[in-house]
This record gives sequence, structure tokens and C-alpha cells, in this order.
Amino acid sequence: MRISSQLRWFIFALVVSTSFSIALVGYWGHSITISDFQAETLKKRSLLEVDRLQLAFEELNHDIRFIANLPAVRKIADIKEYSAQKQTARKDLGDIFEQMLRAKPTYSQIRYISSDDQGMEYVRVDRRDGRVLQVLEKQLQAKANREYFIEASQKRPGEIYYSKINLNRENGVVEYPSRPVFRVAMPIYDSDAVCAGIVIINLNFKLFIEQVLRGGLDRSRYEYYLTNEAGYFLLHPEPSYTFGFDLGVEMKVEHAFPELAGFREQDVDSLTFRTDSELGASKRLVHFAKFRVFDPPRQLAFGVVGSYDDIGRASMYTSSAVIVAMFVLTVLASLLAIAFSSRLTKPLERITAVARSLSLNESTTVMLPTDRADEIGILANTFLEMKQSIERHQARLQQANQRLFEMNRDLEHFARVASHDLREPIQRIAGLASLYQSGCADGTVEDAEVILEQLHLECKKALGQLADFREFTDITCDSSLVREECLLEHLVAEVLDEFSTPLQARGVQVQIDPLPQMSIYVSLVRVLYRNLLDNAVKHAKNEGFKLHFTAEHDENGNTVLGVFNSGSSIDADEAAKAFDVFRQLENNTTGHGMGLAICKRIVNFHSGRIWVESSGNHFHIKFYLLDPVTECN
Repeated sequence: MRISSQLRWFIFALVVSTSFSIALVGYWGHSITISDFQAETLKKRSLLEVDRLQLAFEELNHDIRFIANLPAVRKIADIKEYSAQKQTARKDLGDIFEQMLRAKPTYSQIRYISSDDQGMEYVRVDRRDGRVLQVLEKQLQAKANREYFIEASQKRPGEIYYSKINLNRENGVVEYPSRPVFRVAMPIYDSDAVCAGIVIINLNFKLFIEQVLRGGLDRSRYEYYLTNEAGYFLLHPEPSYTFGFDLGVEMKVEHAFPELAGFREQDVDSLTFRTDSELGASKRLVHFAKFRVFDPPRQLAFGVVGSYDDIGRASMYTSSAVIVAMFVLTVLASLLAIAFSSRLTKPLERITAVARSLSLNESTTVMLPTDRADEIGILANTFLEMKQSIERHQARLQQANQRLFEMNRDLEHFARVASHDLREPIQRIAGLASLYQSGCADGTVEDAEVILEQLHLECKKALGQLADFREFTDITCDSSLVREECLLEHLVAEVLDEFSTPLQARGVQVQIDPLPQMSIYVSLVRVLYRNLLDNAVKHAKNEGFKLHFTAEHDENGNTVLGVFNSGSSIDADEAAKAFDVFRQLENNTTGHGMGLAICKRIVNFHSGRIWVESSGNHFHIKFYLLDPVTECN
């Protein structure tokens, strides 16, 4: 499959996957947000109701303590004999109980039970059919054998007795209709620290729960649960489960909610979870929180179950609408993606066509999209630059081949000249040696010292030629050579210091033009200037000649350097041969004709050119050196 087709499919798949991912994340985020909001709302509602229950129980504690500390109660406890004073206190206490019962609609009964006469009720006020009545003395009953009287009487001063929260019984049988009762009592001690009786409040627990939770109960959405320390329900939406433990119905919280198995024993204060609703259309959210009341503490648990079927249906509608919208947007985005990918791949196909033509060395009329400002335009321009670079490299390769051809030709010329020029001193050495040998044989060696001196000179000359030959061949063979930025004025000054003695002895006038800074092979250019300076000193005929280091620009912008001297000259015919190997400009000078040949080799190594200009009595050697950029171009 072509990359253009792959790119189209990739963009299409990317658009579809991105749309699907956005829809999935949106749906997931929407669901999580609603779920978190529901859970937080449920927790806050549960916490609020628990706080109300705890405050109501605290108020109950406060009321029983208030009754226990009434002066009338203390007076009755301290008066042992029947008297008018005790009768008055009894009537006052009955009035107080009656007023409190009227003020507390959830209280069904308040009593003072004496420890005398088998626990006979001394003062009793009941709520019957909505009316508050003081019970007549002849209707009062003995309660000495009741559990609540026995246990409350055994409490220490200031301690409160709390009964179990269960259905009221008469003669051991649950009343019908059932009436849940919770009893709170305190012992009453006389001045001799003897228990004189108890005060007790009977709480209508059903009415108490409705009264306490009345402000927060919303049974249209929520269900409420309350369990005792054993896990039995004190409040349940199903009436048969409320106080079912007194009616023979074994229903605990873990039976209704298996997720709460072990919750009462676990070291956690609350638990939130979801369970299937009865309709199965959504999930119900459940939150149970434990709290402690009374002393010693009893652990109760309050639960709220929220049904969010309406919110679930609304959420499903919203999600469906989002899915439909995302589907439509995906289709539109896919069409746009296909159109965009086609527009994107067309230029790539044009670049491919041009590349194929270039590989087959064929001409083509397809234009590269170099006018684009995007990455494809950059690619097209880069491809065009690569094509031009290939053409430049081909041209450079041809130039390198041409230079290699010229170097091979120079090498052949060098070999011929070296063979001829080295043969001459060796032949003279051989001739002088034969002459010396024949003289020794004849016994005539008068000129032996002269012959030996000539032999020494010829050997020295041959060794010098060999040294120049080696210097010439090694001058550019060092692989460690690198170009460096160098100010030529400093380099020329260093070379002049080397020739300071002969220059001063001959009174040479030195002039230096402003020389540029260039990227060169410093060690080679130092040898170049040294040889040019040595050549000028050797060939100058008169004293006090002028030596000028020049710098100018040609019509191509190249910096043309040079060394001018006014003490020598050369014929035009000889100027072209001045840089040949072993070429001496004058036969009567020292040297072996390698100096200018080495200069030419150094200039060629810089891809430059060197030549001679001479007229009259002056001699000017000019050259230019190319920097790396110009050389590459």
C-alpha cells in the first residue's frame, strides 16, 4: 500500500478513534461526576440525620437529669413519713411532670417510682389519646419486679439507665397495636445516700424518630434505616421489619444488604456502595454510618438509600444525545479528514514522481511544490537542494578527477626530472672516483685533495637534492593538517624574524600591506612565505632592494597575495617554468630548484593558483588561497 493511502487511512482512523475517545471520556466523566455528586449528597444527608439523632438523645439525657434534680423530687426522697408536706411535694411534682409532658410530645410517660411498698409508683403522668393526665393514686402500680426498676435502682448517683429500644409489653406480651418504647431513668438518693426511688421517662420511639427526622425525611427519593447494636432494624421502609426481632421476624441489616456483612465489627465509621434496584434499571446508592450514644456507649447505625432512577433516565437520555452528536460529528470529521488527507498527499505524490524521474535520469514536467510554507514545502525545497547538491558533487567529482589526472601527469614529469637531475651528480661522483682510483694505481695522486674535495661537494649536492625531493613529496602528506583562522600579518612578521640577519646585512627595505585573516593550513603557508622570501633574497642582485608583501582583490573578489622584490627579474619565457621541479632561475645560485615547486604544491593544496609577473628589474610572485566555503562551491 502506498504511503499516501496509508496516510489517508491513518488520518481517518485517528479522527474516528479521537472522536470515540472523546465520547467515551465525556460519558465516563459525566457518569463519574453524577456518581460522586450523589455519593457526597448521600453522605451529607446521613451525617445531618445522625447529628439530629445525637442531639435528640442528648436532650433526653438533659431532661432526665433535670427531673432528678428537681427540689420536689429531693423533698419526696428525704421525707420518710406520710405528711401534708410530702403530699404537697407529690402534687407539685405531678404538675411539673404534666407540664413537661405537654412540652415534649414524644414523651409518653413520666414517673417517680418509690423504693418502698414494692416499688410503688408515687407520681405518674400519662399521655392517652393525645391528652396528658395524672394517674389517680388508686390506679398506681407496683414495679419492683420490672427490669428497668431493678437496674436503674442499682445505678450510682448521677448515672443514667437506658433500656433496650423495643416494643412495649404488658404482662410479658407485646401490646397491640405495637408501641415502641425507650425508657431513660435515674436513681434518686436521699440525704443518707440511700436509694429512695427512681425517675423515669418513657419515650414513644416511633414518634421520636418521626419528630427528629421530620425536617430531612424525603421518602420520594430516599429510604431511611436505623439499627440497634445487634443489627436489628429500629427503622425500616417495610413496617414488618421494623422491630421485627420482637415480632419473630429475623431480619438484620446484613440480611437486607449483604455488602454490610461484618460492618458492625469493622473499624470503619461509614460505608458507601451501590446495589441493584428492584426495577433493575439503575443502581441504588447506599450509605450507612455508625454512631455511639449513651453511657456506656451503644453503637447504632443510620442508613440512607438513594434511588436515582429519574436521574439515571435523564443521564441515559443525555448520553444518547451525546453519542448521536458525536456520531454525526465523526462522519463530518471523517469526510473532512479524507479531503484534507487527499490535499496533503497530492504534493507528496508529485515529489515521488520527480524522485522517480531523477533516479531514472529522465526529464519531467512535474513541478515540485516549493511554494508551500508547510513541512511539505520544506521537503520539496530540501529535495530540490539535494538535487542541486548531487549536481554540484558530480561537478566536484569531475574536477577532482581532472586534478588527479594533472597530479599523475606532474608525478610522471617529476619522476623524469628527478631521474635526470639526480643522475648528473652521481655520474660526476662516479667519474671523480674513477679518476682517484686510476691515480692511486699509477702512483700519481698529486691532485688527490682536489679530487676528494670535488667528491665531497658532489655528494653534498646529491644529498641536498634528495632532501628537497623528500620535502617536496612530504609537504601535503600529513593527515593531521587542519585549517585554522590565522592573521597573515602575524605569520609574515614571524617569517621576517627568521631572515632578520641577511635582510639587515643587505639593507633591504621591507613593506607589508594590510594582510587579511584567513582559514588556512598555517604550517604550510609559513613554508610558502619562507620559500618566497628565501627566493627573493637569493636572486636579488643589488643591495638595499625593496621587498613588498602585497595584498589586493581581483575581479572575482579573491584576495590576491604576493611577494614583490626590486632586485631581480625573469624573462617571460622562463616565467611559466619557474615552478617546475628542480628548476633554477639562475645557474650560479645555491639551491636545487625545489623552493618554488614546493610553493606551487602548497597553493594547489589550498585549491589556489600561483604565478609570476616580471618586467624590468622587479620580480613579483602572486598567488591566492581559497577558504573552505569558496573551495566547496
